[in-house]
Amino acid sequence: MKTIKELDLDLDYKISNQENPTHIRYPIQSYPSKIQSLAPEKHPVIEDVLTGIKGQYLLFSSGVINIRAYGGYESILSAE
Repeated sequence: MKTIKELDLDLDYKISNQENPTHIRYPIQSYPSKIQSLAPEKHPVIEDVLTGIKGQYLLFSSGVINIRAYGGYESILSAE
């Protein structure tokens, strides 16, 4: 197995000297009352409140999006 320095990825990266990993918490304010899958193909504009992140799912008040399924899509997120 190659180390990251041995790979020629042409990427701008920095290796952290930090010994302990950084823990990032994504608190969930609430779960949707009814689990409904939101599909950007059917509804290109989704205006809703992001209530949490669970694994690969973005949880909104009206449903969820499996964000991994849309890896090649371009999206815009705005906050008010």
